[in-house]
This record gives sequence, C-alpha cells and structure tokens, in this order.
Amino acid sequence: MHQIHLPNQIEENLFVGTEVLLQEALLHDRLELWFQPVYRTVDGKVMHNEVLLRMRDREGELIMPALFIPVALRSGLMHQIDYRVLEKAIAQLAQEPSLCLSVNLSSECLNDPGFARNVKERLQVANIQADRLCFELSEQDVLKHFGAAQMLIKDLKGIGCRFALDDFGFDISRCEYLRDLPVDMIKIDGKFIRGLKTDPLYRVLVSAMNDIAHAFGKRTLAESVEDTETLKILQSLGVDYLQGYYLKRPTNITTSTTRFKFPLRIMTFLVGLYVLKSALGIDLSEEHHIWELPVLLLRAVFPSL
Repeated sequence: MHQIHLPNQIEENLFVGTEVLLQEALLHDRLELWFQPVYRTVDGKVMHNEVLLRMRDREGELIMPALFIPVALRSGLMHQIDYRVLEKAIAQLAQEPSLCLSVNLSSECLNDPGFARNVKERLQVANIQADRLCFELSEQDVLKHFGAAQMLIKDLKGIGCRFALDDFGFDISRCEYLRDLPVDMIKIDGKFIRGLKTDPLYRVLVSAMNDIAHAFGKRTLAESVEDTETLKILQSLGVDYLQGYYLKRPTNITTSTTRFKFPLRIMTFLVGLYVLKSALGIDLSEEHHIWELPVLLLRAVFPSL
C-alpha cells in the first residue's frame, strides 16, 4: 500500500495554482505598484517612496507578495517581474516630476549582464534623471554574488542611480565588506527594529549598526517602525531615515509632501489652541503670531502672570 503525503500534494497544488496566476498577471497586467514613504528623521520630510508589489487574481482580489514572490523565484518568473516593476516605476516617475522611488531587485538582476544597459535606455527614453531612482539589494543576495553586485552598483551609480542595502544585520561580523560596496544607504533589518522596545540587546545592535554604517559613509534607514516608543528610540540613536506602518501604511498612491506624525500632532495642537483663543475672545494683533497663543491663553486665564 502506497503512503499518501497529502500536505506535500496540497503545497504542490498551491504552487502550481499561484504560478498560473503569476503568468496571467504578467499577461493581463495585473501586477500593481504600491508605495510606502521613507521619512527623514530630523524633520519628517518624505525623501522617497519604496515600491511594493501587489498582484490581483481573476476576481480582482489583492494578493500579497509573501504568497507569490517565493513561487516567482522557484518558477523562474522573478526576472520578468523585475523588468515589469522597473517599467512601471519609470512610468510613475514620468507622471510625477518631483517623485523619487526605490525599487527592490532580485538576485536574478545581479546575474543579468544586460540589466544595467536596460535601465539606462529606459531612463533616457523617458527623460528621467537617474538620481530619482534607487535600487534595493538584500544583504544575503549581495554577499552571495558580491562581485556581480559591485559591478552593477558601480555601473548604475555612474549615471546617478542610488543604491540601498536591504535587510542589513544578517551577518554583522562580516560588515567590513561595506568598505568595498558603494551603496548609499543601509536598511536595518526590521526584526531588530521591532525588538527595540523589549530587548536591550537589539538597542545595542541597532546603535552599533548605525555607527558602523556612518563610519563607512552610509546613511541608515530603519524599517518596521510600528509605534511611538520605537520612533523615539530611533530618533535618540540618530538613525537617518524611518519607514513603517506607524508612519504610513503602503497604498497605491504615492506620498510626496506629507510629513510623519509628530509634526502633524503639533499642527493639530496649534489648531486646537486657535479654536480655544476664539472661545475666550483673544484677538491676535499684527505683533503676535499663532505660536504665541499658549502665552496669550495663560495670560487670559491668569491675568497676574
């Protein structure tokens, strides 16, 4: 009697079904770009938007990349997806002249001798400045294909493209390789950021990664910022850029001017003060400004001040 491995069969059926959906998505243009802004820590200014990929099924339901990217890698479709994302990203840049985007690349691009030439041609045809486009490579892929990564980065940086090293922290003991890798930014792996509040060791590690990156002349980006406490810790550590659900969730609309939450809270506070001054009958003369409202309100309530 033959033993039936039902779980393996189910897994294989899911793989085949997802592969078919991917092929259809490429054929019928059902791959979508979503965007999550990256903010400058010191003032909350949007620096660029990271491109995140989504897929629609036949009924129009959204499928997240964790469900189809592993299938794309295994089935050999990832390289087609890389080119499709590049095409869509450049089209988005052409529509929004002030926009900057970062695009994730798979390891397939590192072994494609024509990829850099293709990027240059697309940017030239679309008349897009190369510095508006940043490419993200995972640390594991870079360490596995270091020579190819060096060549690709140097080639595209030669026309002005920028590069970020994603998921940094995989092997911090080997970080001296950063000396020979001309990336502009280091993205600290989200698992370290999520653990900042609860594990003192993660705070030490993130601080060390930030210092190491700065020592090599790189900027740092903390992803997976999911609450106020984590935000404050990262600000105190001097991380350069921030990204995460707490600041803004990914959407299919780009973000170019919105600042993250603490400046918005200040504005909300000032608006509240303005409403309160009206209720108390306080008039602002030409010599006073809205940021003087707290003092004026205190004097209205406590005349002896």
